Amino acid sequence: MATPEEPLSKYWSHPSRVRARRVVDLTMPSPLDAAVSNREIDDAPPEVATAVLDLAMRFGELLVASGTPANDTVVLLLRLTRAFGLKTVYVDVSYMSITTSYYRGWDRPPVTTTRVVRTPEVDFTMVERAERLMDAIESTPMSIHEATERFRRIMRGPRPHPRWMMVVGTALTAAGAVLIWGGSWSQMLATFALGVLVYSLQHAFARLAVPPFFTQVAGAAVVAVCATGLWWLSAQVPWLPTGRNPDVLMTGGVIILVVGSKAVGAAQDAIDEFYLTAAARAVEVAMLTGGILVGLVLGIQLCRAVGVVPPLTNNFLAYGPLWAQLLGAFVVSAMYGLESNASWRTVALSGVAGLAGWAGFAALMSAGWPSMATNGIAGLIVALVGVPLARQFRVPVVAVVSSALIPFVPGTMLVSSLKQMFGYELNLADLQPGLITFVGAVGVAIAIAVGATAGMIVGRPADEQLRRQLSRLRPRQALLVWPWRRRTRRPK
Repeated sequence: MATPEEPLSKYWSHPSRVRARRVVDLTMPSPLDAAVSNREIDDAPPEVATAVLDLAMRFGELLVASGTPANDTVVLLLRLTRAFGLKTVYVDVSYMSITTSYYRGWDRPPVTTTRVVRTPEVDFTMVERAERLMDAIESTPMSIHEATERFRRIMRGPRPHPRWMMVVGTALTAAGAVLIWGGSWSQMLATFALGVLVYSLQHAFARLAVPPFFTQVAGAAVVAVCATGLWWLSAQVPWLPTGRNPDVLMTGGVIILVVGSKAVGAAQDAIDEFYLTAAARAVEVAMLTGGILVGLVLGIQLCRAVGVVPPLTNNFLAYGPLWAQLLGAFVVSAMYGLESNASWRTVALSGVAGLAGWAGFAALMSAGWPSMATNGIAGLIVALVGVPLARQFRVPVVAVVSSALIPFVPGTMLVSSLKQMFGYELNLADLQPGLITFVGAVGVAIAIAVGATAGMIVGRPADEQLRRQLSRLRPRQALLVWPWRRRTRRPK
């Protein structure tokens, strides 16, 4: 040991003690370092911190279940915890669970909580109400108990639309897809009835807790059987033109089964470097899409077993006239929002964003651009139009963008790849053309997701910059444009 007269620096600089000194420096910070860090760390009681983290995880569960990207979920949860004074909080979103940890200092144990994310029915109105509650928490003084009680009232609150209206929204989504592909009014009516049947089947399977994969299989099989049955009925009754083109009916029925918001969320998470969440969502999208393919094959095979062979072609469906494409894109986007329990304002904005995206898509297609590029730019246009509109009218961005991307989902390419892979007799002799078409469909889906993700990244800073410019040049007009942004005066 060093004597009182011997300086401590000489003792600690001894070569045999350098390694031990580094360990001590890492594990036991100096009193000065501890004082500096404690100034930055708030001193909330553990029970208060636990209540705040519990409310944050309830928010996160609602956002993740609705398809919100993981990065946006983390940002909102950190906003919530900071609003209640917790600044040193770590949030981890891994799709099936949310973990939050409140660091209270090196000399005190952290408060850590974990919540398993359930996947209830998508409800964009609840997301909208939760985001408004988030704005209220940041703008007005509110206790954690009051905020928790208000969130519970939101979750227990009434739905914005009755169940039958959601059924109508699902059916009109299928009918709008038929309008895009140039279907007749009788085919739109038949697809409307098919959409009602598929939604009822999905709701019944959900009440029985059937896994989503088998729900997709059953829904796609019903679409294939009904489309083939309507074709056979039209062949027996000449004055009934409903099922003369089973390809259109199958494409319209498949649209309501394809998951668009999850694919966009997977691409967003991958770009934001949430790779675990992105991989989980990608696997889910692959399984649900595989369920559609299995169901279509099973349905066609059942029809062939009873001697009914539909005249399926390997050609792609042709688009209808331009007015029909634009009207169909508006209907599909808006009605998907209605199907997902969105408010009427969100439904209208989704239709406008989908219409703008399809207008750009049609212009590029007429100019001869390749399919993957046109779909990617269409997704970019949807996000660039949808993000400012959603922020202007205070509705969830994920609701508007996800709904507006539904018309671009490559449902017809999936059906065409199935027909090319299995041919007219469902033999496995030549899989190459169908596999190429299937890979093309996957590429189109990725291009749409990447374009939408880029638009969401670019659109938000552009919107914020426009708000700053208007606030600087015309303060009063800016307050009229963005009335929810309250100004705070600095204390004199």
